[in-house]
This record gives sequence, structure tokens and C-alpha cells, in this order.
Amino acid sequence: MAETMAPEQVVAFLNAYFSEMVDAVLEQEGMLDKFLGDGLMAVFGSFGDQPDHAAAPVLASLRMKALLAKKSTANVR
Repeated sequence: MAETMAPEQVVAFLNAYFSEMVDAVLEQEGMLDKFLGDGLMAVFGSFGDQPDHAAAPVLASLRMKALLAKKSTANVR
């Protein structure tokens, strides 16, 4: 995808993508560890008492998947 876009477009796309993905992590009280190319690493349940620490990353990933599906559909149009 990046090969067909101008560098400015790639940066804008990644900024929007990462903003949504980080929000999905933070909504579930996760902590962003680092960015890895076009991905990210997040940690859940390591800081403080989070009773649903096992469910939080699953819920965050489902939210991410829904956001990606929405973004993919928007790019097809």
C-alpha cells in the first residue's frame, strides 16, 4: 500500500491508524510499550489491580479489528 502513496500520505495514514489503535488499548486500561514498524506492543494488567486483566487485551483487540474493518471499507470506496 505504501508503495502507491506519497510519503506524506503514508505518514498521515499511520498517524491516524496509530491514534485509533492506541485509543483502543487505553480504553481497556492497557499501557502502550512501543511502536514496532506498523504495529504496536501493549501491556495489560501489569500495573495496579485490574480484575479483568485477561479480558482487557481481548476486548482491545476486538476493538482494533473493528476499527481496521471500518478503515478498510472506507478505503475501498
